[in-house]
Amino acid sequence: MKALTCARYMPLALCSLAAILLKPVSSLALPGGTFQQAEDSIRSSTLFQGVEFPDEQAGLQNYSLRRDYDGGEAVLYLYVEDSTVRSEALQFRYPNTSISFERAGGNGLELIEATWGEIVAQDFAASRYTDVIEEPYRSPSHFYLGERYGYKIEILPAHEGDRRIYTFVLMEHSFWEDARQLDRFCVTNPNHNDCLGL
Repeated sequence: MKALTCARYMPLALCSLAAILLKPVSSLALPGGTFQQAEDSIRSSTLFQGVEFPDEQAGLQNYSLRRDYDGGEAVLYLYVEDSTVRSEALQFRYPNTSISFERAGGNGLELIEATWGEIVAQDFAASRYTDVIEEPYRSPSHFYLGERYGYKIEILPAHEGDRRIYTFVLMEHSFWEDARQLDRFCVTNPNHNDCLGL
């Protein structure tokens, strides 16, 4: 019925194009969404397609998915609070090649798009670099602020030769500011339980 209505006002070729452009976008596994939306999206993401998703359990706040990647491992962490995803972290552990989370492009930006889609990749590419926070016992944390989300990048020191752990975190704006404040707090209070992950 919609095709007939469309054809009445536009040539058939334009109707086909409109159908593609107006096709509903599947829910994205993004901060602010529900756990169910995250599950639906991740199941169809390029990077984690086919990976078994953990069952949601009442009270559980952290979920992770793992898959082999480039001689190492790719891990996606979801922090869930009241069935709402607050932040997500994409971590690459000891891959054979270095990963560069650069806004201008490169393999890191491609991996972001393969996990969260073009909207997040573009938002990160257009984001503003705000600051770096260096804690005494951790690698420096680099913070970026996009129009839609906040971002944090951390690269852990080399292990097994020149192989490193690369972490890209995607957060709601309010959660991003909390993460910055915590990192700043940990600069002068490195032994506090919140800074030791206890």
